[in-house]
Amino acid sequence: PSMTIQEQFIETYLAHKKDTPTKEIIAQADKLLRAVRLDSKRILRSYPHEMSGGMKQRVMIAFAQLLEPKILFLDEPTTALDVITQDYIFQILDVLHEAKQMTMVLSTHDIAVVANICDYMAVMYGGKIMEMGDIYEMFEQPKHPYTRMLIDAVPSLIGEMKERTAIPGTPPDLMKEIKGCAFADRCPLCYAKCRQCEPETRTVSKGHTVACHRAGKEVRQHV
Repeated sequence: PSMTIQEQFIETYLAHKKDTPTKEIIAQADKLLRAVRLDSKRILRSYPHEMSGGMKQRVMIAFAQLLEPKILFLDEPTTALDVITQDYIFQILDVLHEAKQMTMVLSTHDIAVVANICDYMAVMYGGKIMEMGDIYEMFEQPKHPYTRMLIDAVPSLIGEMKERTAIPGTPPDLMKEIKGCAFADRCPLCYAKCRQCEPETRTVSKGHTVACHRAGKEVRQHV
């Protein structure tokens, strides 16, 4: 907070490439900030507390590209931002993804965001991947009860208004050893085997895997 954005760009770059001229770094920072639709000249002179949450988030996206990574990790990039600003941020990320052909890995609790911007999805619970596959297949034909229940918990803007549903129970304590499936205590399809044996990950279709003893038709019928 005691350094301007320009100083932070310079310090970060020099930590990796010590002999780079300052003018070259500033020029690169200027280019990156303009790419995320910011007034680069003003932002470079600014301190973090002088910017809004959305502006700070865009500055961080610019920072993340400074050293031209091949993969960009985004950990809850729109947390605490309003819906309009969230959409704006993802528009920028989509443009960057197309322009630079950069792989982006998004970590989020918002499954609606995943549906809008991702090509591939992995659903995690209790620190383990429960299901993974193509985004369209995952939403159309989820094989794991947790995936099905996550999707059902998102309010729909189409058709009749329905009562919001929530997944009953609480997440497991990860400080304790979990026997069997981590989702067993909250799963409507749980039976004895689920509490005794951790399900193995198996392939259900090309690029689509699931870790569930009762994956498949039962999920669609009973969840």
